[in-house]
Amino acid sequence: MSTIGSIGEFDVSNPISWDNYAEQLKFFLEANEITNAEKKRAVLLAVCGIKTLGVLRSLLAPESPSTKSYDDLIKVLKEHFAPTSSEIYRRFQFHKRLQHNNETVSSYVTELRRLAEECNFGATLTERLRDQLVCGIKDEALQRRLLAESTLTFNKAFLRAVAAESAAEQAKHIHSQKFNTGNSTNLIRQHSNNNKRTFQKSSSSQSKPENAQSADVCYGCGGHHDRSSCKFRDVICRFCKKKGHIERACRAKRKNDSMPRTGHMQKKFINSCCEKRICKRSCCYL
Repeated sequence: MSTIGSIGEFDVSNPISWDNYAEQLKFFLEANEITNAEKKRAVLLAVCGIKTLGVLRSLLAPESPSTKSYDDLIKVLKEHFAPTSSEIYRRFQFHKRLQHNNETVSSYVTELRRLAEECNFGATLTERLRDQLVCGIKDEALQRRLLAESTLTFNKAFLRAVAAESAAEQAKHIHSQKFNTGNSTNLIRQHSNNNKRTFQKSSSSQSKPENAQSADVCYGCGGHHDRSSCKFRDVICRFCKKKGHIERACRAKRKNDSMPRTGHMQKKFINSCCEKRICKRSCCYL
Protein backbone atom coordinates (compact mmCIF):
# COMPACT_ATOMS: atom_id res chain seq x y z
CA MET A 1 0.00 0.00 0.00
CA SER A 2 1.44 3.40 -1.00
CA THR A 3 1.90 6.17 1.55
CA ILE A 4 -0.40 9.18 1.36
CA GLY A 5 1.43 12.46 1.75
CA SER A 6 4.74 13.07 3.48
CA ILE A 7 6.04 14.68 6.65
CA GLY A 8 9.22 16.73 6.78
CA GLU A 9 11.51 17.36 9.74
CA PHE A 10 10.41 19.78 12.44
CA ASP A 11 12.22 23.15 12.37
CA VAL A 12 13.54 23.59 15.90
CA SER A 13 14.50 27.20 15.08
CA ASN A 14 10.78 28.00 14.83
CA PRO A 15 9.37 26.41 17.99
CA ILE A 16 6.08 28.32 17.77
CA SER A 17 5.11 26.13 14.82
CA TRP A 18 5.08 22.94 16.91
CA ASP A 19 1.28 22.81 17.24
CA ASN A 20 0.92 22.96 13.46
CA TYR A 21 3.51 20.22 13.03
CA ALA A 22 1.83 17.96 15.59
CA GLU A 23 -1.54 18.46 13.92
CA GLN A 24 -0.09 17.68 10.48
CA LEU A 25 1.45 14.50 11.90
CA LYS A 26 -1.93 13.51 13.33
CA PHE A 27 -3.60 13.88 9.91
CA PHE A 28 -0.78 11.93 8.27
CA LEU A 29 -1.33 9.00 10.64
CA GLU A 30 -5.08 9.06 10.04
CA ALA A 31 -4.71 9.28 6.25
CA ASN A 32 -2.46 6.22 6.24
CA GLU A 33 -4.66 4.38 8.80
CA ILE A 34 -1.86 4.05 11.32
CA THR A 35 -3.57 3.35 14.63
CA ASN A 36 -1.13 1.05 16.40
CA ALA A 37 0.48 2.92 19.34
CA GLU A 38 3.97 1.52 18.77
CA LYS A 39 3.83 2.25 15.04
CA LYS A 40 2.63 5.81 15.70
CA ARG A 41 5.59 6.34 18.04
CA ALA A 42 7.98 4.91 15.44
CA VAL A 43 6.63 7.27 12.76
CA LEU A 44 7.06 10.29 15.05
CA LEU A 45 10.65 9.42 15.93
CA ALA A 46 11.46 8.65 12.28
CA VAL A 47 10.14 11.84 10.72
CA CYS A 48 10.73 14.53 13.38
CA GLY A 49 14.39 14.95 12.43
CA ILE A 50 17.73 14.40 14.14
CA LYS A 51 17.66 17.75 16.01
CA THR A 52 14.19 17.16 17.43
CA LEU A 53 15.15 13.62 18.42
CA GLY A 54 18.23 14.98 20.21
CA VAL A 55 16.06 17.47 22.14
CA LEU A 56 13.64 14.68 23.06
CA ARG A 57 16.44 12.39 24.31
CA SER A 58 17.77 15.24 26.47
CA LEU A 59 14.35 15.91 27.95
CA LEU A 60 13.73 12.23 28.77
CA ALA A 61 17.22 11.29 29.96
CA PRO A 62 18.11 8.91 31.42
CA GLU A 63 15.08 7.20 29.88
CA SER A 64 14.85 6.42 26.19
CA PRO A 65 12.10 7.78 23.90
CA SER A 66 11.28 4.18 22.98
CA THR A 67 9.98 3.62 26.52
CA LYS A 68 7.30 6.33 26.19
CA SER A 69 4.00 6.27 24.35
CA TYR A 70 3.18 8.41 21.35
CA ASP A 71 0.92 10.71 23.39
CA ASP A 72 3.58 11.14 26.09
CA LEU A 73 6.20 12.11 23.53
CA ILE A 74 3.84 14.66 21.92
CA LYS A 75 3.11 16.15 25.35
CA VAL A 76 6.81 16.47 26.27
CA LEU A 77 7.65 18.16 22.98
CA LYS A 78 4.72 20.56 23.24
CA GLU A 79 5.73 21.64 26.76
CA HIS A 80 9.22 22.31 25.48
CA PHE A 81 8.55 24.05 22.14
CA ALA A 82 5.17 25.67 22.80
CA PRO A 83 4.56 26.05 26.52
CA THR A 84 1.18 27.43 27.49
CA SER A 85 1.41 31.19 27.97
CA SER A 86 -0.80 33.54 29.95
CA GLU A 87 -4.26 34.08 28.49
CA ILE A 88 -3.90 37.78 29.25
CA TYR A 89 -0.69 37.95 27.23
CA ARG A 90 -2.23 36.03 24.33
CA ARG A 91 -5.15 38.47 24.22
CA PHE A 92 -2.68 41.34 24.39
CA GLN A 93 -0.94 39.92 21.32
CA PHE A 94 -4.29 39.69 19.55
CA HIS A 95 -5.37 43.26 20.29
CA LYS A 96 -2.06 44.87 19.33
CA ARG A 97 -2.01 43.16 15.92
CA LEU A 98 -2.54 45.76 13.19
CA GLN A 99 -2.60 45.36 9.44
CA HIS A 100 0.88 45.67 7.97
CA ASN A 101 1.84 47.57 4.85
CA ASN A 102 1.35 45.47 1.69
CA GLU A 103 -0.70 42.95 3.71
CA THR A 104 -4.08 42.07 2.20
CA VAL A 105 -7.28 42.11 4.23
CA SER A 106 -7.64 38.33 3.85
CA SER A 107 -4.13 37.71 5.17
CA TYR A 108 -4.74 40.08 8.07
CA VAL A 109 -7.96 38.31 9.09
CA THR A 110 -6.26 34.90 8.82
CA GLU A 111 -3.57 36.06 11.22
CA LEU A 112 -6.21 37.42 13.62
CA ARG A 113 -7.96 34.04 13.62
CA ARG A 114 -4.67 32.29 14.38
CA LEU A 115 -3.97 34.57 17.32
CA ALA A 116 -7.53 34.15 18.60
CA GLU A 117 -7.25 30.35 18.78
CA GLU A 118 -5.74 30.40 22.28
CA CYS A 119 -7.42 33.54 23.59
CA ASN A 120 -10.49 31.67 24.84
CA PHE A 121 -12.92 34.25 23.47
CA GLY A 122 -15.73 31.71 23.33
CA ALA A 123 -19.05 33.09 22.07
CA THR A 124 -17.56 36.58 21.64
CA LEU A 125 -15.03 35.45 19.02
CA THR A 126 -16.78 37.03 15.99
CA GLU A 127 -17.27 40.31 17.85
CA ARG A 128 -13.60 40.39 18.83
CA LEU A 129 -12.59 39.69 15.24
CA ARG A 130 -14.90 42.47 13.99
CA ASP A 131 -13.53 44.98 16.49
CA GLN A 132 -9.90 44.21 15.72
CA LEU A 133 -10.50 44.23 11.97
CA VAL A 134 -12.07 47.70 12.10
CA CYS A 135 -9.53 49.11 14.57
CA GLY A 136 -6.48 47.59 12.92
CA ILE A 137 -7.21 48.16 9.22
CA LYS A 138 -4.82 50.64 7.55
CA ASP A 139 -7.36 52.26 5.18
CA GLU A 140 -8.54 55.24 7.25
CA ALA A 141 -11.36 56.20 4.86
CA LEU A 142 -12.77 52.67 5.00
CA GLN A 143 -12.30 52.63 8.77
CA ARG A 144 -14.44 55.76 9.14
CA ARG A 145 -17.22 54.24 7.00
CA LEU A 146 -17.22 51.04 9.05
CA LEU A 147 -17.26 52.93 12.35
CA ALA A 148 -20.30 54.89 11.16
CA GLU A 149 -22.43 51.71 11.00
CA SER A 150 -24.20 50.80 14.23
CA THR A 151 -25.25 47.26 13.21
CA LEU A 152 -21.99 46.14 11.66
CA THR A 153 -21.17 42.43 11.84
CA PHE A 154 -17.83 40.73 11.25
CA ASN A 155 -18.95 39.22 7.94
CA LYS A 156 -20.18 42.59 6.64
CA ALA A 157 -17.00 44.33 7.75
CA PHE A 158 -14.82 41.68 6.12
CA LEU A 159 -16.72 41.70 2.81
CA ARG A 160 -16.71 45.50 2.59
CA ALA A 161 -13.01 45.68 3.41
CA VAL A 162 -12.18 43.13 0.70
CA ALA A 163 -14.39 44.97 -1.82
CA ALA A 164 -12.79 48.33 -0.99
CA GLU A 165 -9.31 46.85 -1.33
CA SER A 166 -10.17 45.33 -4.71
CA ALA A 167 -11.71 48.61 -5.93
CA ALA A 168 -8.61 50.55 -4.88
CA GLU A 169 -6.36 48.18 -6.84
CA GLN A 170 -8.57 48.40 -9.92
CA ALA A 171 -8.65 52.20 -9.77
CA LYS A 172 -4.87 52.25 -9.44
CA HIS A 173 -4.55 50.04 -12.50
CA ILE A 174 -6.94 52.25 -14.52
CA HIS A 175 -5.00 55.37 -13.50
CA SER A 176 -1.72 53.79 -14.56
CA GLN A 177 -3.21 52.90 -17.95
CA LYS A 178 -4.39 56.51 -18.42
CA PHE A 179 -0.94 57.76 -17.48
CA ASN A 180 0.68 55.46 -20.03
CA THR A 181 -1.81 56.61 -22.70
CA GLY A 182 -1.04 60.23 -21.86
CA ASN A 183 2.68 59.55 -22.23
CA SER A 184 2.06 57.96 -25.64
CA THR A 185 0.07 61.02 -26.76
CA ASN A 186 2.85 63.31 -25.55
CA LEU A 187 5.42 61.26 -27.44
CA ILE A 188 3.33 61.53 -30.62
CA ARG A 189 3.00 65.28 -30.15
CA GLN A 190 6.70 65.62 -29.46
CA HIS A 191 7.50 63.60 -32.57
CA SER A 192 5.14 65.81 -34.61
CA ASN A 193 6.78 68.98 -33.22
CA ASN A 194 10.22 67.57 -34.05
CA ASN A 195 9.08 66.95 -37.60
CA LYS A 196 7.75 70.51 -37.83
CA ARG A 197 11.05 71.92 -36.58
CA THR A 198 12.94 69.74 -39.05
CA PHE A 199 10.70 70.97 -41.87
CA GLN A 200 11.18 74.58 -40.80
CA LYS A 201 14.94 74.15 -40.72
CA SER A 202 14.81 72.54 -44.16
CA SER A 203 12.67 75.39 -45.52
CA SER A 204 15.03 77.92 -43.96
CA SER A 205 18.04 76.24 -45.51
CA GLN A 206 16.28 76.22 -48.88
CA SER A 207 15.49 79.91 -48.63
CA LYS A 208 19.06 80.87 -47.85
CA PRO A 209 20.07 81.35 -51.50
CA GLU A 210 17.27 83.92 -51.88
CA ASN A 211 18.45 85.70 -48.74
CA ALA A 212 21.94 85.60 -50.09
CA GLN A 213 20.70 87.17 -53.28
CA SER A 214 18.81 89.84 -51.36
CA ALA A 215 22.03 90.65 -49.56
CA ASP A 216 23.65 91.40 -53.01
CA VAL A 217 20.92 93.82 -54.17
CA CYS A 218 22.48 96.88 -55.77
CA TYR A 219 21.46 100.07 -53.99
CA GLY A 220 22.00 102.04 -57.18
CA CYS A 221 19.26 100.40 -59.27
CA GLY A 222 17.74 97.61 -57.14
CA GLY A 223 19.10 94.85 -59.35
CA HIS A 224 20.83 91.68 -58.20
CA HIS A 225 24.44 92.25 -59.09
CA ASP A 226 27.62 93.69 -57.70
CA ARG A 227 27.63 97.44 -57.16
CA SER A 228 30.89 97.88 -59.09
CA SER A 229 29.32 96.46 -62.25
CA CYS A 230 26.14 98.59 -62.11
CA LYS A 231 25.61 100.67 -65.27
CA PHE A 232 23.80 103.36 -63.25
CA ARG A 233 26.83 104.23 -61.10
CA ASP A 234 27.19 107.68 -62.66
CA VAL A 235 23.50 108.48 -63.21
CA ILE A 236 21.87 111.52 -61.48
CA CYS A 237 18.68 110.67 -59.57
CA ARG A 238 15.66 112.59 -60.90
CA PHE A 239 14.20 112.84 -57.43
CA CYS A 240 17.03 113.89 -55.10
CA LYS A 241 19.47 114.97 -57.86
CA LYS A 242 22.26 112.95 -56.32
CA LYS A 243 24.69 110.89 -58.28
CA GLY A 244 25.03 107.14 -58.13
CA HIS A 245 21.46 105.81 -58.27
CA ILE A 246 18.22 106.06 -60.17
CA GLU A 247 14.84 107.24 -58.87
CA ARG A 248 13.33 103.80 -58.21
CA ALA A 249 16.21 103.00 -55.85
CA CYS A 250 16.25 106.42 -54.17
CA ARG A 251 16.13 106.16 -50.40
CA ALA A 252 15.03 109.78 -50.03
CA LYS A 253 12.00 109.06 -52.20
CA ARG A 254 11.05 105.99 -50.22
CA LYS A 255 11.36 107.98 -47.02
CA ASN A 256 9.30 110.84 -48.45
CA ASP A 257 6.59 108.45 -49.71
CA SER A 258 6.31 106.84 -46.33
CA MET A 259 5.65 110.15 -44.54
CA PRO A 260 1.97 110.52 -43.43
CA ARG A 261 -0.28 112.96 -45.27
CA THR A 262 -2.13 115.24 -42.81
CA GLY A 263 -4.59 117.80 -44.23
CA HIS A 264 -2.71 118.60 -47.42
CA MET A 265 -0.77 116.87 -50.13
CA GLN A 266 2.71 115.81 -49.28
CA LYS A 267 5.27 118.21 -50.74
CA LYS A 268 7.76 116.62 -53.04
CA PHE A 269 10.97 118.43 -53.76
CA ILE A 270 12.13 118.28 -57.32
CA ASN A 271 15.18 120.55 -57.04
CA SER A 272 18.10 120.35 -54.68
CA CYS A 273 17.53 123.95 -53.59
CA CYS A 274 14.06 123.06 -52.37
CA GLU A 275 15.41 120.07 -50.44
CA LYS A 276 17.77 122.41 -48.59
CA ARG A 277 14.82 124.67 -47.65
CA ILE A 278 16.41 127.72 -49.33
CA CYS A 279 14.08 128.05 -52.31
CA LYS A 280 11.05 130.34 -52.00
CA ARG A 281 9.48 129.48 -55.34
CA SER A 282 6.26 127.58 -55.12
CA CYS A 283 6.90 126.09 -58.52
CA CYS A 284 9.49 123.79 -57.02
CA TYR A 285 6.83 121.85 -55.22
CA LEU A 286 4.68 119.14 -56.77
